[in-house]
Amino acid sequence: MTVSDCIRRMSALRAPGDRTLPGPWSLLAVVAMCGALRAQNWRPLGPPSGRVQHALAYDFGRARTVLFGGFPTSNDTWEFDGASWRHVTTATSPAARSDHAMAFDISRGRTVLHGGTDNTTLFADTWSYDGNTWTQVITAQSPGPRTAHALAFDVARGRTVMFGFGSDTWEFDGTAWHHPITANNPVVRLRNGLAYDLGRGRTILHGGFSGTNIVTDTWEYDGLNWIQVATATTPPARPHSALAFDIARNRTLLCGGSTDTWEYDGVDWRLMNPATTPPAVEGHALTFDAARQCTVLFGGGIDQCLGDTWTYDGTDWSLAVAGPSARSEAALVHDTARGRTVQFGGVPTWPPWLGCAGFCYFPADDTWEFDGRSWRLLSPAVVPLARARAAFTYDTRRQRSVLFGGVAPGGRNGAGFNVNDTWEYDGSTWNQVTTSVAPPALWGHAMTFDQARGRVVLFGGWFFSGTGNNTWEYDGANWTAVATAAAPPERGQHALAYSTVQMATVLFGGGDRLNNMLADTWQYDGTTWTQVATAGAPPARINHAMTFDPVRGVTLVTGGWDSVTALTDTWELSGSTWTRSPANHGLVGMQAAFDTERGRSLFCGTGVFELVEPAVPTWTRLGRGCPGSAGTPSLDAPANAAPALGTVFPLQLTMLPGSPGAAFLGFGLGLARWNGAALPLDLGVFGLPGCELWLEPWNGLLVTHPGAALTFPFSVPANPVLAGLTVTVQALVFDVGATNGIGALTNAGVLRPY
Repeated sequence: MTVSDCIRRMSALRAPGDRTLPGPWSLLAVVAMCGALRAQNWRPLGPPSGRVQHALAYDFGRARTVLFGGFPTSNDTWEFDGASWRHVTTATSPAARSDHAMAFDISRGRTVLHGGTDNTTLFADTWSYDGNTWTQVITAQSPGPRTAHALAFDVARGRTVMFGFGSDTWEFDGTAWHHPITANNPVVRLRNGLAYDLGRGRTILHGGFSGTNIVTDTWEYDGLNWIQVATATTPPARPHSALAFDIARNRTLLCGGSTDTWEYDGVDWRLMNPATTPPAVEGHALTFDAARQCTVLFGGGIDQCLGDTWTYDGTDWSLAVAGPSARSEAALVHDTARGRTVQFGGVPTWPPWLGCAGFCYFPADDTWEFDGRSWRLLSPAVVPLARARAAFTYDTRRQRSVLFGGVAPGGRNGAGFNVNDTWEYDGSTWNQVTTSVAPPALWGHAMTFDQARGRVVLFGGWFFSGTGNNTWEYDGANWTAVATAAAPPERGQHALAYSTVQMATVLFGGGDRLNNMLADTWQYDGTTWTQVATAGAPPARINHAMTFDPVRGVTLVTGGWDSVTALTDTWELSGSTWTRSPANHGLVGMQAAFDTERGRSLFCGTGVFELVEPAVPTWTRLGRGCPGSAGTPSLDAPANAAPALGTVFPLQLTMLPGSPGAAFLGFGLGLARWNGAALPLDLGVFGLPGCELWLEPWNGLLVTHPGAALTFPFSVPANPVLAGLTVTVQALVFDVGATNGIGALTNAGVLRPY
């Protein structure tokens, strides 16, 4: 293939004197990240994380289902429009809690919340939510601290009715709580269901736990008194009764605690027979979506905290939005060829009501994919043995996710057992790879992919008799033990990431067999390990998450455990300097990956979070070039230069042939893949063997140089809509003296203007 063919396939040619960005900036504005946040932080992505003991309420005015809190204890607010979930950031919010109660006050257009617990304190506070923010309502009297109760809004009387935790009834008028005295009262109970029958003007109560046994009674409240209803049929006993009133069909719906679905018409309960049902769940929540005329169920679980959203149309249940259960120590990787983040296994978070005699360990064997908006559960014919604490990385050369080792199930009283199997996942199929040599059975080890050498690198980990400091490499066919002149001390539960700036594997932290926490930083260049003398360092930790951000050229560490505390801090390594980020969120056993499709670091475990970068212009070298007659040409920028909006950013080309010549500057908008292949891509098929493409070509231009060096003035328009846009650039330097007779490639670079 000729060089002209290469250029035509990568982008359109430009005149040598054209100094503008190829193509109109207005086109780039269409794909730019608009409205970028101004402060660095972790931002939740939908859907909500798996949880139990949360609360739902339907906002009739805005046609949205509102979710707040739940266990694992959280204080996040989400809204569901019938198709997708959206996280809502509010100026104020109730404290993190679970087992609280919510209902929508139709008269005042507010979602009302009361009580709950953070597993230490019982709350007695009342809050209202208007779709923008939460406001605490201070009242002269209050129902007092309570949890596992229920609320329903009495439309006829304009009052929010509360029952549960005690045997007393309370009503809230939007300003004050009132304590009506009724002749009859249901017995004391927790986790009862409550719903308002709009057609009959009655608040319906069913079930709950009395403290000694599960009750199955049904009561109605008319605003004056409670009347027990003697129904011919009643749903079987269940530990958690959740109710919702179906306005379209004038029925009170009950679901949960089992896979059955029941309806109450004011006279009797009737068992429904939908073709599809949600799994048996406890700690779930129900509400009725009036705009779409369906009942919405989210979360709950029996032995884990599920993250699925289901809807019921009166005939059948449908899975509206899928989501993995809350978990830790899962295997996570980003598949750049397909633009998907893949998660396998991990330890599901146990709901608080589950006891355990001894150490419980029940890892999962499910495979999930996240596309930046939603999760999809896959069903491969063959899957690896269930496990957690495995190592997972993505081989960009072979376009395979590689998984090794971990801890397999050990049963209710067993801690599990280490495995040393190797698996590859191609996006549809898991395949076990049989190798003649393999590392020992490990957990707490770490892996990454060395993009320069095309090798998976594994270091350290725990084995049967302790921790190690061995280095292994996997080439897609076999494992090789690498003897290095120097190596980090033995450790486990550390983390690795490959830096395309240093073109080296970076290691941070971990712990040894004596439970010493480590805070050292090391680099591996494929030959030996070198300790990095860093300016500052994160506190010592184990079980943290780590990834490399090629857009900003930083290695990111978040969360972990310091042997006393679960850590929530985030740190970034640039060169040899660690800097504390203002972002806080990471916890123990969560995992990180860099989403090259969207240019963001992701953090997964109890939900998905992306790190929004600081709003400062950045320039980052990326990858490596290939040599020409004058050495390997370099693409860089002067020290301290930044591609700020409305400025000219000088791109410097050095190590060019001594005689005048030309170079082709290729520009792109991403660094994930080209023509369906993951980047970096070997350009041998274009007559450039050993040269790698590091960007997704979009357009380009031809420039001339006087010999040896060239400074190209890259104009960045003063258009705020371009703030945060990722622009990539790499140069092909024409050089007849190069070994291939065509030329040499520079390294790539990434600009992000602000």
